[in-house]
Amino acid sequence: MTVFLLGKTTICHIIHETCAALYAILKDEFLKIPSTTEEWVTVADRFEQRWNFPNCCGALDGKHIAIQAPAHCGSEYFNYKKFNSIVLMAMVDADYKFLFVEVGAYGRESDGGVFARCPLSAALADNSINFPTPRPLPHEADPMPFAITSKKCSRKCVRHMCIAFPNSQTANGRKTGLCKSYCPRDLCPA
Repeated sequence: MTVFLLGKTTICHIIHETCAALYAILKDEFLKIPSTTEEWVTVADRFEQRWNFPNCCGALDGKHIAIQAPAHCGSEYFNYKKFNSIVLMAMVDADYKFLFVEVGAYGRESDGGVFARCPLSAALADNSINFPTPRPLPHEADPMPFAITSKKCSRKCVRHMCIAFPNSQTANGRKTGLCKSYCPRDLCPA
């Protein structure tokens, strides 16, 4: 029993049902991935306006959420940081508003592995979300692809990923904000 005179199982069911109801009601207003080319271009224009990062359609990252591992789960939830977790993967726009969220992958999985199996990865691969075609960067003539920025690339990355050099430095030792490259599928490690 808890302070609320309800059993833990009952509280777990109440929390699960409440979260499901909140998600069902609020998802279209607060968690909507762009579905048209025009919506993606609007997101990219805001990245350019706010962060001086043209043709960027989102920032993607994963976070390990600490949990108490379920009984008899072995090392499924045990991550490289030496604690049990589930992975929350999210993509935000230039104003930190969520565009996409995937929660619940085992803690032992990498961000790249979680992304490779998430619906966003599949939608980008088959372009069912109408990702925009390349356009020139400001003051340039050659078209450059739109991209989603991330810290890392997995072996199963898709086109449209821009991978930051986490430890890139200039000749004088200062960190840069440069991206490695757009990572077409045929250039990713096998």
